[in-house]
Amino acid sequence: MFRSHALQRVDIPLQRLGWPCPVYLRLPSYVAHCRGRGLQTTASPQPTVPFRKQLKDEAKQRRAVEKQGFNTPKTKSNAPLEKWELTVGIEVHAQLNTERKLFSTALTSINDDPNSHVALFDLAVPGAQPIFQKATLLPALRAAVALQCSIQPRSSFDRKHYFYQDQPAGYQITQYYEPFAKEGHITLFDHDGIAPEDGKSVKIGIKQIQMEQDTAKTVQQPPDTMLLDFNRVGHPLIEIITLPQIRHPQTAAACVRKIQSILQAVNAVTTGMEMGGLRADVNVSVRRRNDEKGPHGYHGITGLGQRTEIKNLSSFKAVEDAIIAERDRQINVLENGGSIEGETRGWTLGIKETKKLRGKEGEVDYRYMPDPDLPPVFIHDELISHITNSLPNLPDRELRILVDGYGLSVKDAKTLMGLDDGDRLDYFYTVFACLKAQGDHLKDYRELGKTAANWTLHELGGLLSASEKAFSPDIVPAEALASIVWNLLRNRITGRTAKQLLSMVFEGDTRAVYTIIEEESLRLHPLSAEEYQNMAENVISENPQMAEKVKKGQTGKLQFFVGQMMRQGEGRVEAVKAEAILRQLLGLASSILYQVKISTIYLIIGPANQNAITGSTDILAQVADFMRTDSTLLIIWVLTMWFVKFSFLAFFWKLGHNVRRQRLLWWIALVWTVATLIVSFAIPNYDCSFGTDSGILRCATSSSGIRRFRTILEISTAFDIITEALILILPINLLWKVKISLRQKLTLGAILSLTVFIIAVAIARIILVLDVASHLDVTWLNTLSVVEQGVAILVACLVSYRALFTAKSVSPGAPAHKNPSEERILRLQKSVQSVELEEREVGEENPSEV
Repeated sequence: MFRSHALQRVDIPLQRLGWPCPVYLRLPSYVAHCRGRGLQTTASPQPTVPFRKQLKDEAKQRRAVEKQGFNTPKTKSNAPLEKWELTVGIEVHAQLNTERKLFSTALTSINDDPNSHVALFDLAVPGAQPIFQKATLLPALRAAVALQCSIQPRSSFDRKHYFYQDQPAGYQITQYYEPFAKEGHITLFDHDGIAPEDGKSVKIGIKQIQMEQDTAKTVQQPPDTMLLDFNRVGHPLIEIITLPQIRHPQTAAACVRKIQSILQAVNAVTTGMEMGGLRADVNVSVRRRNDEKGPHGYHGITGLGQRTEIKNLSSFKAVEDAIIAERDRQINVLENGGSIEGETRGWTLGIKETKKLRGKEGEVDYRYMPDPDLPPVFIHDELISHITNSLPNLPDRELRILVDGYGLSVKDAKTLMGLDDGDRLDYFYTVFACLKAQGDHLKDYRELGKTAANWTLHELGGLLSASEKAFSPDIVPAEALASIVWNLLRNRITGRTAKQLLSMVFEGDTRAVYTIIEEESLRLHPLSAEEYQNMAENVISENPQMAEKVKKGQTGKLQFFVGQMMRQGEGRVEAVKAEAILRQLLGLASSILYQVKISTIYLIIGPANQNAITGSTDILAQVADFMRTDSTLLIIWVLTMWFVKFSFLAFFWKLGHNVRRQRLLWWIALVWTVATLIVSFAIPNYDCSFGTDSGILRCATSSSGIRRFRTILEISTAFDIITEALILILPINLLWKVKISLRQKLTLGAILSLTVFIIAVAIARIILVLDVASHLDVTWLNTLSVVEQGVAILVACLVSYRALFTAKSVSPGAPAHKNPSEERILRLQKSVQSVELEEREVGEENPSEV
């Protein structure tokens, strides 16, 4: 697969090297820094900051800045952003997960003692030759395939010349002319954290991926000492160069985060940004919008402003903040008549400005040249096919599996994927597999996956955070956690007992979960319906002020009563059933489910004769069946009301379509009615009515479900009122000029006034639900809906009686073969035509009134 010339090995690894690079000793900068002192090769180990702690510290810092009024997106410096367009390109440097260095057999290391893994070639000892380590190419290929790049069959290495203390050879070996991978791309979605202005997704092109060697690690020791660790020299890197297609700082940070997750998913890198295994350089430029294209460009993209490069950004927050600071600096310079210089700048977390490091070297300054000591690398198609077929799931696919297959939310899925380098995700899969193997009664795998993820992330994660322990699958074996969750789902223990069991196992109890339950008498002995009722009434009577707050809409305080009941029940009270009784007694808006189907609730709580309560799956099924039936009836009710409205429109079209004003009003009413129908069927959340069993119950009892129900009721009622008012205008306008008797007009007006009553009923219905300060009686809500439907059907039937529009007597000259109904229709049409004729005559006499 690889063809290269055999080179004699001359780089002998040096153990515990205690002297510096000879080239560096001759540098004037070394003399100036050390001032005659010998180079120190030992350094105190730098403490590693955990990733979670780094995120928390960054969040605290961001909140503190926002509190002081210095949140960058809201400052005045961002006011002229509408006139400027930002362009960002990113270069990501990632340490490959390899055993050996790129061009020597020295071991790679991260936390070993300084200068303990160094070869002669790493120090640029004269005569030392590079030997390309073929195994280092494999993780680089995995990364390139995962990033949708085209693998080049031939690639070569070049020398990039620059002089710095961490580069003993005076040049870096990289791939400038012939990189091994080109023309890839990465797609970012809204759940990846891109800027809202980028919409649902954005595609960022990747120009190339090249292999190169890392430099030495420099540790500054104030005031004037620098320590060099050559363990890092020659560590294999890949440099991922994106096209300048990023327009927002938030999207740039999301791009780096997504690249890191992909590299970690395919095991291409050692560590992420939090441990120093990945660094980013950003190229920032701005130009005025709607002006001629700028004179600069790079990576094949032209028409840009002058770019500056910000080097060595070591966190996602630093990427975003550095771009914001440099963007604002460039805009300020250009608006004040200055010009942007191509330069390399630095950034420190917490400051608001970038600082100049040096003038930007161009491609000519680096004096790229092919490395004469390294032959080209040839990659066979079979190797590419093998790597492509053996790649694990990439983050986007893994996310879809967790969300669609296991029922997790996007937030929980991404958190699970990002914790502990994937170990927490593997732990979750093991817990789920153990639960699935417990029995066939657990049919809803999505709910099962959601429950397993909740205990893996939140319950176990809470114990880890409180004890400040690092995650390990051995602390709480997956089989033990699965057993706890299984007993909870089977209603053999309460949620409080399940948390107690998890804490016991976490603290080191090695007994089986079943043994702990039996020996500690933790098995649930369910309460009867009367016991639940009495206990709920007692806690409400003991806290009347709190009960009044709950009735007035502070539903969050309901959990106070649930906690009181669980404490009094000493492990026998189930939170779901306690909350159900409390909601019924306190008359919350979410008690629609309980008040209408009270028999189901008592079946949920338990039979009155104190028999054993059935499992939670059966309970949810009974509740869900009722909700599905009730939702079906509701849809039939809504369709009935809409059929009535459309029958009105059809009837009035037949009567008045020849009258221009009537025809215009009719079309307005029709368009609005159709739009209202679409809205009525588009806004409901059908998962709350026809979804999974526990999902239906959660929608019916959660505060978010209550708010959504009220919002839907507000919108639909408002649209209904407007629709009925528009339809009511049609007969009023027709009656105003149609030539029928006054008695008929009064009769028809009285019947149509019932539409006003329908509108009043709709308003009363919504006031009843929105008035959270009052006790909601759902029977009134249902009663008003039935009254509204019945009156609407009655009005439709009465209005369709055509005698109300016509005279009773028949003209003496009428043909004998015509029946009375046809006669009345003809007379009504004549009346309408007379109205149309009058309008035409008015238009001919005074066209301005038409």
